Formats: sequence, C-alpha cells, structure tokens
Amino acid sequence: MIVDNYTLAAFKRCPKYYYYRHELNLVPKEVALAPQFGIAVHAALEAFYRHNDPAKAVKAFVEAYAPLWQEAGGVEADARRTPETGAEVVLAYCEQFAN
Repeated sequence: MIVDNYTLAAFKRCPKYYYYRHELNLVPKEVALAPQFGIAVHAALEAFYRHNDPAKAVKAFVEAYAPLWQEAGGVEADARRTPETGAEVVLAYCEQFAN
C-alpha cells in the first residue's frame, strides 16, 4: 500500500472517512456546492486582480460554478448559492475594491 500526504491527512482528519474513501473506494455521489462556490469566487477574484475588469471576474465565476450548480440539481440543490447570487457578490466586491 502506498501512503501519500493526501491519504495521511484524510486519516488524521477522520479515520472513518479514510476507511470509506481509501479502503472501500467509496466516493460521495453529490458535489458539495459550498466549497465549489468558494473556489469559483476565488477564481473570480484572481481574474479581477489580474485584469482589473469586473466583467471578466463575473465571467470567471459563472464559468467555474454554473455547470457544477446545474449538475447538482440547480435550485433544488442549493437555492442560496446560485450563479446569479455569486455574480452579484463578485460584482459588489469589484465595485467596492476597484482601483
């Protein structure tokens, strides 16, 4: 058995998770949208600071998050973290912190 940093961290965080994921090779059926929302926001902020363009930031968010949100079931999966809500948050941030 090969043990890497990822598997050690998984075991340290939760031995039961480690067992299900790495011993039984079980993976969650659903994509957790909250972390994906955050990852998409970070992608948008990177685009904003790279190009200093709010439109590119919003586009980066929507491209990163909308497909995952749709795949997970859209409003049925998470009515609070919609692509529209995320775009509004990103745009508000860009307006607040524009150079």
